[in-house]
Amino acid sequence: MSGRDAVQAGIRLDYLLRIVHAILENKELESMLGRPLEKHVALIVRNNRFQFNQLTPFGEKPRQLTQGEEARVREIVEGIIKSNYPGTEDVPELR
Repeated sequence: MSGRDAVQAGIRLDYLLRIVHAILENKELESMLGRPLEKHVALIVRNNRFQFNQLTPFGEKPRQLTQGEEARVREIVEGIIKSNYPGTEDVPELR
């Protein structure tokens, strides 16, 4: 997709802050992804949909999540987004 064909999306900062705080406070995510969570998580909005990416900070060994853990991480993050971002209740799941 070229730059001129890209779909842009915006999110109010108060909603974004609620989502970020809820993610950072989630101990289950922290246990699966690593601590501190802010160095292990990236949220991307592409084509009006959130994408969740796991990051490996420089110098750390990559964590390989099981399929079950990946599904649980998506479920947690999706729930956090849908409960903190009005109007996303009927949005398809995270990719």
